This record gives sequence, structure tokens and C-alpha cells, in this order.
Amino acid sequence: MPTSKPKNQILRSKLPKQVRTTAAERSLLVRLGAPLGDAIQGIVHYKTFLRWKNASKVNASDGRKVQPSGRPPIPESVEEIIVRLANENAWGYSRIQGEIMKLGISVARNTVKKILMKNGIHPNPGKRAGDWDLFLKRHMDTLWACDFFTKDVWTGFGKVTYYVLFFIHVGTRRVHISGITCQPNGPWIEQQARNLVMELAERGKKASYLIRDGDTKFTEKFDEVFRSEGIKVKRLPFASLNLNAFAERFVQSIKSECLAQFVVFASGHIQKRR
Repeated sequence: MPTSKPKNQILRSKLPKQVRTTAAERSLLVRLGAPLGDAIQGIVHYKTFLRWKNASKVNASDGRKVQPSGRPPIPESVEEIIVRLANENAWGYSRIQGEIMKLGISVARNTVKKILMKNGIHPNPGKRAGDWDLFLKRHMDTLWACDFFTKDVWTGFGKVTYYVLFFIHVGTRRVHISGITCQPNGPWIEQQARNLVMELAERGKKASYLIRDGDTKFTEKFDEVFRSEGIKVKRLPFASLNLNAFAERFVQSIKSECLAQFVVFASGHIQKRR
């Protein structure tokens, strides 16, 4: 009818911007709208119509079951394996994902994490939130951290990278620049450890822990110097910058506020800036 279009426009102007439909109404629209194809656009957005159609359990046109949209759920048998591995081995979700991949089961790490949390299992046993903060607060007065930062020095033979070893007292944030060298080998870094131990003894300062990253420049003899004085060395896990935040923040500050502001020529120049 010629007047049907204006009537529809008037009717739509009286309706709210979003019309919510029931499951029965969506099923009816899917059944009646299937022959229309994209012409259904005048009634409902075509993408919305396709989503309704895919979500239907049965295709009304031929009675054939259709595959629901979205990612398929994890089989219960796989979920049981994940929970069992967590309970029997106290593994974290990353380790569990690696182990089940060896069994030919492909599950995303985040999915494993969600399954563990759903079953009331902590995704990282032994790494409860707040434990590291409590450790820092408990030992702050006798806790030291160490790390390196670098600076390129222009010499007559070209550019040379110099390594600066520093120690920071976590409680006061005071920084001790231990040494500067372009060859941070074992004997050199071990001597820096001895120097710090002697300086702490002279000043009557007590140290109970030293935290450091896994840099290979920190040798076993370096750790032994501190252990011989009753100082426990805590080696941090790989790529865990947040656990050595005080040292990392100092590196950021010294580079952006100082080292990035000038060019160094010859080793004597950087020694004077020390």
C-alpha cells in the first residue's frame, strides 16, 4: 500500500531508540526474515539479524542444526586435567599451560588462569598479592638493591660503553655509586662487593638482604662476598623489573635528568661527573 511507508515512519518515531525483543520474538523474526536476505535491514540491522540466526539452535527453513557463534567452550575433561595438575603439583597457570600443550591440548594461558580462579585455585601459588610488599616493608632498614646503568663515551677510538654499578639503600633511597668501567668482568665486580661491605662496616650500618637481577655480570663470587658477611642475596626472577622498582626508578631518573643532558668525551669526563 502506498501509505504503508509513511505509517511505518510515524510508528517508528513514536518508539524508543532501542526496542528490546524477547527470545520468542527473535525466533519469529529469524523464521520470517530468512527469505528476505539483506532486505531485512529495514526491520533490524542485518548484522544483528545474522547474530540471532547463528544463535538459533535450529534453522527453521530445513531443520538443520547450526553451529553457535563465538569460541567453543573448553571441554570438561580438559578443565578437570587443569584443576588436577594445579592441585597435585602446585603449579602456576603458565606452567600448567606448557604441560598440557605437551599432551597435545591447546589452551590459552589466560583461559587456564580463568579456570583455576573459577575453581577457587590461586593462579600463581606461592606468589600471593602483597607478599613482596610485606617483605620490603619488613626489611626496609637493612635492605639494599644493586643494578647497572650505562653511558656511551666518545673516545679517540670511537664510542665505548661504560657500565656504572650502584647500590641503593631501600629505606632511605640513598645511592652509592660503586664503580665505573668499560670492562665489568668478574674480578672487578667482586672488588666492588668488598668495597661496599667495608664501607658499611666503617659506617656501622647493618645490611641483611641484597636484591639483584639475573644479570650475568653478577657472579657467584660476588654473591659469596655478601653471604660471608651474613647478607642474604635475593636473585630476582627474569623480567621482573617491578620487584627491583627502587633501583629501576633511580636508573630512569639519572638517565633522563642527568646523562641525557650532555655528551661525554673520554673516560676522565664521566669520572668527573660521578
